[in-house]
Amino acid sequence: MALPDRDQGHGTFGWVRPGPTYGRARDRCNRAGSRSLQRRPTGGYHVRSRQIAGTRREIPSPGDPVAVSPSIEARLFRWRINLFPAYRGTGGRVTYVSPDFREIRIKLPLNRRTRNLVGTTFGGSLYGAVDPFYMMILIRALGPEYTVWDKAASVRFRRPGRATLFARCVVTDEEVETIESLLRAEPKIDRVYEIELVDADGVVHAIVEKVVHVRRRSMDLKPTRTGPRRAPSNES
Repeated sequence: MALPDRDQGHGTFGWVRPGPTYGRARDRCNRAGSRSLQRRPTGGYHVRSRQIAGTRREIPSPGDPVAVSPSIEARLFRWRINLFPAYRGTGGRVTYVSPDFREIRIKLPLNRRTRNLVGTTFGGSLYGAVDPFYMMILIRALGPEYTVWDKAASVRFRRPGRATLFARCVVTDEEVETIESLLRAEPKIDRVYEIELVDADGVVHAIVEKVVHVRRRSMDLKPTRTGPRRAPSNES
């Protein structure tokens, strides 16, 4: 809708007298494009486009799938895991998730939730803060053709935690390729990963060792019965 010219006076708006900025507002409104519809090659209208100040913005219809960028997806995962009650109870917090989900960084503060009887970081929090992430990373990296489970874990305490501790869980492309290569020759394998919990100066306070079991999904399928079925008994 175009605004009226300035020379029509304030009678157009009743009690409003056009000021010096009225002309600029009118020009901006007149330059703005109107809405239009783009037609699909197969017929039907599905996307509305709006032309505003020389730029075009596509607005998907409610039925169209919405693509989420990897960085936003990683950020949503970080929020969800930090709000998940089982993980939130450990006292740990995920501070960073890479867009490809191959690196996760964890922070474990020393507070009333993680402090033990003698005033240092509780051992259960040291393990629980880093427990699930190698399994999560491998599930996403390998895809639905593989089954991934945590098989074993151990903790070696090096020194008491009297400050905030940090940890990183990283799976490289070479590690993923190695797992896939080994599973072509073997039906299942175990991989061992070490996670160091360090303070701000890089001093190691604890080392968590995780054993992750990986196997091909085809092994999970139960064999079908090929023999003849036993006839039901007529005994009463």
